Amino acid sequence: MQIQIDITGVAIDDQFNVGSKISDLHNIGIVPDAIDGGRSLHVSNWNGSRVVVSDYQTDEVIVSGNGWNNAMQALADHYGIPVQVSRDPGVTGGKSGKVLGLWSPATSAAPRRPGMVAEDARPGMLMASQSDEGVWYEIGGVMLRGDKVSITLIEGGRAWTTDYALDAPVTLVDPATVKLTKAQAATLRLAAEENLHHSPSNVDWAPRHAWRGRVFTGRPKRYGFKSDIHTESANALDKLGMLNVPAQRGFARPSGAGSAWLAAHPA
Repeated sequence: MQIQIDITGVAIDDQFNVGSKISDLHNIGIVPDAIDGGRSLHVSNWNGSRVVVSDYQTDEVIVSGNGWNNAMQALADHYGIPVQVSRDPGVTGGKSGKVLGLWSPATSAAPRRPGMVAEDARPGMLMASQSDEGVWYEIGGVMLRGDKVSITLIEGGRAWTTDYALDAPVTLVDPATVKLTKAQAATLRLAAEENLHHSPSNVDWAPRHAWRGRVFTGRPKRYGFKSDIHTESANALDKLGMLNVPAQRGFARPSGAGSAWLAAHPA
């Protein structure tokens, strides 16, 4: 299953010059019906270099990015499935050949498998949040209590217990199988070396993609640590339940799930 975007043509002016901008590309995209109820997409860059992917019928902005590549990556990450960009037969010129390709989700907790909480939940596994899409919690404990299952969930070092019906559907993953990008893996290893510092007071200059306004820096900076890249990576790790992040200033460290991933993926 994937999102398909087709380049159907390129704008030509009165002098028969083929347009050389992304805005000159005619395109249509399709999100499968099984995802988000299906959508027709259109890609444009009406605001400078900012490429916007919107719903063709409603003009609702779904994702955007600085340049075509970043916008396609954001779209793949948003829906969690690959994005394939192709062009119709006979379409040439302009940027039509430079926007083709396949973009896969940057972060994938795969294989994600549905199951019943009473049968499949195990300590050490990651469990998808039922209320906050894209957020995963580490399971710290499972206990049968009559017709309920009490599950202790852990996030950022904080633990709480919630009761579920025996047959409640859950989505689980072994943390060792989570697919991380190179930047995310490097950031997780920085945390293991106690070189990933959390600075919530820097939220004013945080990148817009910073999840929960958390800003991360590394030490020493001569290692080439870039706050914007590693903030994005650390926030992704945080959502995946891979980090324990202090509420105030301090060093973020791998969670139990993060440590399990590191053990399964030595540098």
